[in-house]
Amino acid sequence: ADWVVRKIAQYQQQIDANKQTAARERQQIDDWLAVVNGDAEKSIEWLAELLRPYLETRLADQRIKTLKLPGGTVSLRKPDAEFSIDGEKVTAENPELLDFVRRSNPDLLKIKETVDWSELKTTLIATESGRVMTTDGEILDFMAAWQPPDKINVKRVK
Repeated sequence: ADWVVRKIAQYQQQIDANKQTAARERQQIDDWLAVVNGDAEKSIEWLAELLRPYLETRLADQRIKTLKLPGGTVSLRKPDAEFSIDGEKVTAENPELLDFVRRSNPDLLKIKETVDWSELKTTLIATESGRVMTTDGEILDFMAAWQPPDKINVKRVK
């Protein structure tokens, strides 16, 4: 049994080392990708800006802001405004924004209902037949339960 525990510990160490190696490799690939794509993205932005004066002139009196060219289409689109609070991009969870909406327009608040599953689980009983019952004896027909076999847990000595 002790030999098995030591072997399991060795395999756990191998798994940990593999995860660390994979994380390093992923980071290297992500860094490389950011560099090569960063250069390409800067080139795309630069070339697109070269088109701006031409596009603005050609599309000045047009209702449709798209120019069809043999190599593709080019269009001018007005981007959405960007908002910030204290220099940070606004998110729906921002406390100042939440406080403002609570006071000014509470209809715009989203309320997310969830069940406190960890608390509810303590009030449920799983029967041997797979049925679920409350502590009051009510059978929950919409739910089933099963008891998996005991899990073997091995902790290595450090």
